[in-house]
Amino acid sequence: MKDMTFTTEVTIKFEDFEHMLISALEGGSNYWYWLPEKGDSNAEGMADVLKWAEDKEFEGLAPSELIARYVWQGGAVKVTEGDADNPEDCTGWALNRTNVKRGFKVMQEKYPRHWDDLQRDNADAETADVWFQCALMGEVTFG
Repeated sequence: MKDMTFTTEVTIKFEDFEHMLISALEGGSNYWYWLPEKGDSNAEGMADVLKWAEDKEFEGLAPSELIARYVWQGGAVKVTEGDADNPEDCTGWALNRTNVKRGFKVMQEKYPRHWDDLQRDNADAETADVWFQCALMGEVTFG
């Protein structure tokens, strides 16, 4: 007998995404990533995100909150792994809406324990790191 497969539709709220991103940027993933000031053709650097936020009503928000809004609204931010003193030897990815969606999907499929933690409002820094790596790399590479 053949197995049965089906897909389910999942809605990710901005608040869930924002919580995962902030938790990753401010704690869960600090051991492996950095955000360059300048981006490239695929993504903006932090200086560009801060400039984008200047004319918005985002005064008082932390950089991680600005990044969440920027990406959710269609922007892309460069995230880099490696030695910041030798950027030519670093690997970089664009965090954008496509990768955000991929991160949740991969986490649901490959890392169901962490997906369940997210669904049960039991997500922590480790859950956020797993999601962040899934979003950028399609799998957990570090940790």
